[in-house]
Amino acid sequence: MQTRSSIDRYLQPSLHLLAWLLVFGLPLLFWDFFEAKGTRGYFRMWLPPLFSLLIFYLNYFLLVPGFLYRKKNWAFFLFNIAAILCSLTCMELIRELFAAELISDNRRRPPMAFIAFRNGVTLTLVAALSTAIQVTRRWYHEEQTRKQVEGERLRAELALLKHQLNPHFFFNMLNTIYALIEQRPDDAQSALHKLSKMMRYMLYDTEAEFSRLEQEVSFLNNYIDLMRLRLLPSTSLDVHLGPVRGDMSIPPLLFVPFVENAFKHGVSAQRDSKIAIRLEQDQDCLRFQTVNSVFRQQAAADLSAGIGLSNIRQRLELLYPGQYELAIHHDDDIFTVNLSICPNEH
Repeated sequence: MQTRSSIDRYLQPSLHLLAWLLVFGLPLLFWDFFEAKGTRGYFRMWLPPLFSLLIFYLNYFLLVPGFLYRKKNWAFFLFNIAAILCSLTCMELIRELFAAELISDNRRRPPMAFIAFRNGVTLTLVAALSTAIQVTRRWYHEEQTRKQVEGERLRAELALLKHQLNPHFFFNMLNTIYALIEQRPDDAQSALHKLSKMMRYMLYDTEAEFSRLEQEVSFLNNYIDLMRLRLLPSTSLDVHLGPVRGDMSIPPLLFVPFVENAFKHGVSAQRDSKIAIRLEQDQDCLRFQTVNSVFRQQAAADLSAGIGLSNIRQRLELLYPGQYELAIHHDDDIFTVNLSICPNEH
């Protein structure tokens, strides 16, 4: 980050310097040595670039930040007009001062109105270019700052999501494994191994913006296998994850809130329950679905407006703008989530 900042700091002045060297060098390409007399001839030819430079940086450093950014548009335009008129006046006075020495007797000088019009158009274009560059530069930095702030906020919310998942899930799983140790030691050993793999994934593999899809599927399989240990016979669980290709990456823990909510709100000790979880990869698209029972109206409202789901919407909008569809439906006692991600669509 520091290296890129240093490059950006030196790149912009270098580009400005190169551009003005080209501008001041252009008159030399059209210079007629037979009409010039000494260094004053060079000075006369460089008058338009010199005043263009003044107008450019007057806008770039003073008028645009001081007036345009502060919504003082009329003052911005009036100062620009005044600066251009003053520049034209100064250019004409300087030309008159050196006219006798610079122009041969047999050469007819162009009308002053034509020269003023030509220079006025040039300075106006320079002012517009300076304004466009400064406004674009500010927009770019604001956009970069917004993305950085948004990324930091989403990382904080992801950390909160991981923190929310950790306490109650791992506490319940440890209690379940403890109960299995005496009755089914082989199942307890397998469950403990899956739990350790999940903890390793959450601690070390979710810090990056993306993780491999197969890693996320492995995490979900381990999560669901551990949740099976706590399900009652009255709960129907239908899971279909994959197969998936290894060349696709997704944001880590993207599907966890949906699966967690399905188990949290889709299981009842008194009534028959059902949970269905599906993940399919269709060419370049990824389709995920959860369907679960809901036994309380408030539970459905919590599902639709939960922190985890809000986090997912924001992450999807930031990472896949215009490339995803998220539909959440609550119909009677069934809650359905459909998520489709097509990263290569535009």
